[in-house]
Amino acid sequence: MYFKNKLVLFLLCLLFYSCDGQKTKPKNCNSDEAMNTVNALPEVKKQSKYVDSLSKGKQHLSFMVDSLTVKNEPFYRVKTGFDGPMRWETYTIFYVDKNNCSDVLVDDVVSGNIISLEQWRNLNKKKPKMTNDNTTDTKTASFADLFDEGSNIDFTPADLSKNTPEINAFKSKLSAFEASNPEPSDFDFDDLSLLINNETFSNNERFVNSSWLEYFMNKYPFKRPITDKLMNLAIAQEDLSAVKILSKNYIFSQKEIEQAKEKKVYKDGLHGKLDTEEYYDPAFSKIDQILAFITTSYSKNHIQDPDGFTNLRKDKTTTSQILDKINSGQNVDVVDNYGDWFLVKTKTGKEGYVHKTRIKSI
Repeated sequence: MYFKNKLVLFLLCLLFYSCDGQKTKPKNCNSDEAMNTVNALPEVKKQSKYVDSLSKGKQHLSFMVDSLTVKNEPFYRVKTGFDGPMRWETYTIFYVDKNNCSDVLVDDVVSGNIISLEQWRNLNKKKPKMTNDNTTDTKTASFADLFDEGSNIDFTPADLSKNTPEINAFKSKLSAFEASNPEPSDFDFDDLSLLINNETFSNNERFVNSSWLEYFMNKYPFKRPITDKLMNLAIAQEDLSAVKILSKNYIFSQKEIEQAKEKKVYKDGLHGKLDTEEYYDPAFSKIDQILAFITTSYSKNHIQDPDGFTNLRKDKTTTSQILDKINSGQNVDVVDNYGDWFLVKTKTGKEGYVHKTRIKSI
């Protein structure tokens, strides 16, 4: 009897551990499932919404998937981005475990490390202000508290000295926001896009004086990927003031000209009539002025080098083959202004790369 009970107990334990092992065994995933996992992330949904709004639904967020090993384990590398007519623009790089689709890592662009999704999200949270006694100050404000989707802010930073209830309330939130967000990395594109007005949306009652875009651009030196996205949005929404503000130290390329030309074709095709689907009103359009401004700035792109010339190189490196020498003051056509090395074409028709620091405009 004792033997039988022991045998039954052994069999039950064996069954339990087998079943438990089947339940907890991670499920392998294929590349489509990995991409779906990434696509379901709220951060990626925001990126998708941005691309849709930028292209008015004509283009969507793109993905690039390949395989590699991370810490000796097999992963899918899933890049999210925008597949534009002239180049691919990467937004975020995710890594999905091939043995478990729910295990997601992220390439942190600030540290250059591959970290967990939770760590990445924590790094992107707003940092609370610390008081003198090292306690957390709860009086913080988000960017959306300052410039929400219903904002109508026609006063400027110079008006903050005025003593009105509206300005005092805004000034209090601005102080709280700046105290808890001291670094450019504390901003994201969704925040700053609130400073770009949609000039041609006929039902739009929202407005933010463009001097606030200039205020934050001067106060926080944002990295180029952010200003690139803001410029794309400013052209798409025909915010002429924003385009001019963002153009400070900005080198226009053929892609911005093509974007503006495409928008002009769309506007001209309406023949002055309201697009009732997009609520686009050609009467408010500034795309002609934007195209003229970009084209003029583009035509003034030239080489400026203390050595009197710069090297046109075959690839994006200082050790690459030299194709030609371009004298300072000579105009160049900037084909692509992405990254640290710009693709340019000389007046003799030669194409190659020049470091961005050697190209100036107006």
